[in-house]
Amino acid sequence: MGSGFEVTSVGKKKLVRFVPTELNKDHNQILELVQLFLAQGFVTVDEVERWLSWTTGLAIDALDSLLAEGLAMIDDGRRDGR
Repeated sequence: MGSGFEVTSVGKKKLVRFVPTELNKDHNQILELVQLFLAQGFVTVDEVERWLSWTTGLAIDALDSLLAEGLAMIDDGRRDGR
């Protein structure tokens, strides 16, 4: 893979990070939560709020940060628009 990547532990899994960014506690919590929902392949703002007991603003800010850093993407394929 060359240089410019780092292997980071997130819960019980390893994450290979190719973008130069720091994962903070919020990022790690969301990535750990996503591991719980791997069968569905995504996590919603509602799930982040419910499972982590976060406010809507905190959930959106943390997810937006992951989006901005290239660690997440928006999947608009859900029928309910979430």
